[in-house]
Amino acid sequence: MTTAAASGLPLYRQIEADLRDRIRRGVLQPGGQVAPEPELMAEYGVSRATVRQALAGLLAEGLLEIRRGLGTYVVAPRVEHTIGGFYSFSREIERHGLEPRTTVLGLWKEAAAEPVAEALRVAPGTEVVALRRLRLAGADPLVVETSQLPAARFPGLETVDFSQARLYDTLMNTYGCHPTRARETFEPVLLTVDEAALLDQRRGEPALRVDASRSTRTTCRSSSAEARSAATATAIPSSCATDDQIRGPPDTGTRARPPATRSPRRSMRSRARAARRPQPGSSSRPPSASW
Repeated sequence: MTTAAASGLPLYRQIEADLRDRIRRGVLQPGGQVAPEPELMAEYGVSRATVRQALAGLLAEGLLEIRRGLGTYVVAPRVEHTIGGFYSFSREIERHGLEPRTTVLGLWKEAAAEPVAEALRVAPGTEVVALRRLRLAGADPLVVETSQLPAARFPGLETVDFSQARLYDTLMNTYGCHPTRARETFEPVLLTVDEAALLDQRRGEPALRVDASRSTRTTCRSSSAEARSAATATAIPSSCATDDQIRGPPDTGTRARPPATRSPRRSMRSRARAARRPQPGSSSRPPSASW
């Protein structure tokens, strides 16, 4: 704490600065536990109140989190994205210096239910290709996603190995589709048992659902044609990660979370109120949302 001490900062600010520096230099690793208060008191020669004041500053910054009954831990970097243009989940993760990974949970053909058919502007019962994936940043699961596309417009899509191939790249390179427009609707929800298990969260954790419909255009030498696709995404509010989507029905979707971070705890009663009284918002704009 030599530099901080020389600056004349209060003791708790000096400790706060020293711990922040350790986090930034990697001495305290993301997900690692911070020394208990008695050890910090002995190390810095200060009272418990001073240690707690220093930790409070780092908690407020989002650098530390308290895990009830376990202690204080360093928070992993958040994956954040400002909505405003088409983007790829994989490329966003790479931009944050992390390794994007995908686990295919299912790839099949099915008849479009009415909500899906409406989003795709096809008749109910029309055959669609459904793709369900778990998207990860390194070892951290972020997104559970279901995408659905018209089978007639994308023949053979159900044979692609999406654990290796990216959906966005496949649509562009194999089918010549380029995104032109998108519409998104946002709604607060709670994670289901299945989604919570996949995302390593608890059932009922708050999340943000994103229903998105997109238009793509295929251009040939002498003509062009437009096709629609759809995806549903649901994300933990502290992460703006929606994903490589095409669009999903209202009863399926993508639920995401920032790696190894947790939003401030709310009571089950308040979370339930948020789910019972959602205030969805929607936006329609030129190229936006994620693929």
